[in-house]
Order: sequence, then structure tokens, then C-alpha cells
Amino acid sequence: MQVLNILVRLHVSIKDLGQTVAFYETLLGQQARLNVIVIPNEFQVVQIANMLLIGATESFLSMVKDIQACYLVEDIKEIATNLVKMGATIQVPLTKITTGSYMIIEHPDGMKVEYVEHTNKNPLDTMLKII
Repeated sequence: MQVLNILVRLHVSIKDLGQTVAFYETLLGQQARLNVIVIPNEFQVVQIANMLLIGATESFLSMVKDIQACYLVEDIKEIATNLVKMGATIQVPLTKITTGSYMIIEHPDGMKVEYVEHTNKNPLDTMLKII
């Protein structure tokens, strides 16, 4: 099973997302390489380097605030099968999204992680290999 990269998640108000994106683009010296408006003025996802900024209304943020990281993976079905064998539990089943598929899995230690397999993988996101 292969985890390509681990992204730090930052949850911010949708009203503050533009300012937050500008700050991290300047700090990290990179432009956003992913910017998906899921629901206009309510829910938007932006990736800058190894940061995943989740801009949303308070109602959306309350639903996702417990998710601590985003793992980009090569094969989400294989990862899910192996994680369940290792004692993890699926919180949100495999779901198709604009950029590919995702699921939320709770690790045996209680950490909740969003697993994402992008349809068009960015080579810059291949940084890790777990055997």
C-alpha cells in the first residue's frame, strides 16, 4: 500500500479563506496547486504545498473539524482494505468527488484521516512510500 503524501489540514471560515491562501502562498513560496469550489460561498478546498486549507461556513466546519490530516494515496481501495485489517474503521465510505475519490477512516488510536485518491495525480504530491 502506498501513501503518496500527508497534508496538514487547516479549517478556516470561508470569509477568511482568501486572506489565508495569500498568507500561505507567500510563506511557502508556492501558488495553490488545487482550488476546488465545492459549494460557492460555503465550502472550498485549496492545496498549497503540503497544506490543505478547508474554507467553509460554521455548519460545514463543525462536520469536518475532527479530521486531522489528509493522506493522498495511490490506490484508495487497497488502502481501505489494509487499514480495516489493521483495526481501523471506515467513518465515511468511498465517495466520488470532483478530483477523484475519498473516504474518512478512523485509525485504531482515534485519529481521523481523510484518504484521497486523485484521478490526475500531481507528481509533486509523491513524497512518501509505505511498505
